[in-house]
Formats: sequence, C-alpha cells, structure tokens
Amino acid sequence: MSVFKKQETIVQNMVYMGLLAAVNVVFVLLTYFVPFLLFILVFVLPLCSVIITYYCKKIYFPIYFIVVTTICLLIDLPDTIFYVIPSLITGFIFGLFVDKKIQSIFSILIATIVQFGLSFAFIPLIKIMTDRDIIHDMAQIFHLLDYQYLDYVVVSFVFFVAFAQVMISYMVMYSELTKFGISFNKNSDNIFILDLMSIACSLLMILFAFVYPVLSFVFLMLTFIITIARIVYLDFQHYKLYIVELVILSLGSIFFVALLYNMIPSPLGLLLIGFLPFTISCTCLLNKSLLSKRSKDTINN
Repeated sequence: MSVFKKQETIVQNMVYMGLLAAVNVVFVLLTYFVPFLLFILVFVLPLCSVIITYYCKKIYFPIYFIVVTTICLLIDLPDTIFYVIPSLITGFIFGLFVDKKIQSIFSILIATIVQFGLSFAFIPLIKIMTDRDIIHDMAQIFHLLDYQYLDYVVVSFVFFVAFAQVMISYMVMYSELTKFGISFNKNSDNIFILDLMSIACSLLMILFAFVYPVLSFVFLMLTFIITIARIVYLDFQHYKLYIVELVILSLGSIFFVALLYNMIPSPLGLLLIGFLPFTISCTCLLNKSLLSKRSKDTINN
C-alpha cells in the first residue's frame, strides 16, 4: 500500500486510516506525560486529517473522526476538545478544498478561520465541563500569568497557531502531491476578492475595538495575511507603478501610526498599523477599476 496514493478498497481505506489514527493517538498520549509536545500535536493532527481526506474516500472520514476523538477523550478530555476536535475538522475542510481544486489562498484562509473559531469557542466550554482554564495553562507555559494584556496575547496566539497549522499542512501536501503530478489551484482568477476581504476585516477590526477589543487583533492579523497574499499576486513586471505605490503607502502608514499612536489607549494603538493593509487593498481595487476602464476604452477605440 503506497502512502501517497488514492485508497480505493474498503480494506485499504481502513488500514490507511488506522495507521494515521494510531499516529494521532500516540502523540496525544505523549502529550499527557510531556505537555510541551502539545505544540507538535497541533501541527500533526490537521496534517493527518488533510492526508486522509485527500487519499481516502470521504464517506469513511466520520469513522476516523469518531475513533480518534473517542480514544483521545479517554486520555485527556480538555486537550481533546481544544486541540484534537478543531484540528480534525479543519484538516478535513482543507483536504476537501485541495481535492476540489479550490484556489489555495481561499482554502488556507477559510481553514484558518474555522480552526481559530472552533478553538476559541471551546475555551469556555472546557472551563464549564472540566473547570480547567486553557488561557491560564498557556500563560503559565510562557510565564505571562501577571501580564496586563494576557487575553490579547492568548487570543492572538491561538489565531497564529491556527494559521501555522494550516500553512504547514498546505506546504507538506504541496511538496508531496506535486511529485505525483497533482496540481494545486494557484491561479489569480477573482483574486480581487482578497481586497474586499481585507477591507471587510479592517472594518470589523475597528468595530470590535469598541465592542470586544480582544478580537480586534485577530482581524488585524487576518488583514495582514490577506494583504501579503494579495501582494504576491501583484503583477509587478507589467505594472511597475505597484512598487512605487507600495513604498509610498508604507511610508505614509509609518507617519500615520507615529502621529496618532499616543492618542489611543494601549494596546489598541497597535491597531493603527492596520491602516497599511487597508490602503493597499483600496489601491488595488482602484487600480483594477482603472485598468478595466482603460481596456474597455481601448477596445471601443
């Protein structure tokens, strides 16, 4: 049975899922004795789910999910709820998107948001069910129990780990699958949607700064991830003005942050750096609109 090959028969699927389920359970068992290994586990779990989703028949994934979750619940209930279940679900979603040839950047973004949303939602659930405070555990590991802005750090860290999980899964899958002639959808069709997403996240960042400030930093991080992806897709070779625009926007953003930072209470002043991705997205949309209009005028002439 080849490791990186579509599994066709029931026996192949069961054996394949059994092997990866065993890997997951071994890692969870090790974290019970060596808690620091949790930071390895959060990368192993989604990767295994992605591999199973891609190479096995989707109809068998619930069996894998139930087996791994049940065994892990017997080992450690809080860690299973907070780490295992979100990672299994996210891995399935990401693997499904890869299999269906959804554009890579959208697969990464959606899987990251789902992973973070599930992990964040399970924090109070774990507190209710087991009286264990995950935030306290994280703070204790990094010696931040007395840090004034602990909630901001923990929530941002959970989001960062969610993104890192998805990116590692993507890079490993990309590295292995391309060896077998399987391509990922990396085209730039409808990539302007990233600009709309970035602007929407910027507006949500401002909204949550007043409603629930802790989450505003998650939207800040999301805008930068989207903007970096957007810059990667820019056609610098045929439109060199992009480079000039980015330099001007970067310098303008530095001046903007320096001017207003002391006027806003800490730590919300850091949100001002979100001005850069916001202006980049608006500029990209404006450029696209102008280029489209110019193309239409050229055709009409």
